Amino acid sequence: MLYQGFVGDHDKQFMIDLRNRNASTIVDFHPEFNDDRLNKLILLYKARQFPKSLSHEEQAIWNEYINQRLVSGNEKSRLTQYAQQIEDASKFSGLTKNQQYLLEELSLYAQSVVPYDL
Repeated sequence: MLYQGFVGDHDKQFMIDLRNRNASTIVDFHPEFNDDRLNKLILLYKARQFPKSLSHEEQAIWNEYINQRLVSGNEKSRLTQYAQQIEDASKFSGLTKNQQYLLEELSLYAQSVVPYDL
């Protein structure tokens, strides 16, 4: 997204301010970026860096983003590919009990990252 042109000086100042914020001060930070790409990216930044700072509306948008990136689409979704890799690894003969356990844990983790409201 950012390779579609350079960010202007006005928006650079907001970006500096954004990076200097912490979990308690980012909650109410809603800059008016000139570049619409940054308005979309700020939510992703907040969700990854300060997930507890998201409002209910932002959390819903974040969950939809996760859905689109992980599970939506078809057999090529990232979560489907991840599950296939675990299944393929499970087919190897000679796995130790510890390795089998780790594969089961990875499978359970994949199930846990799917948003509950899907």
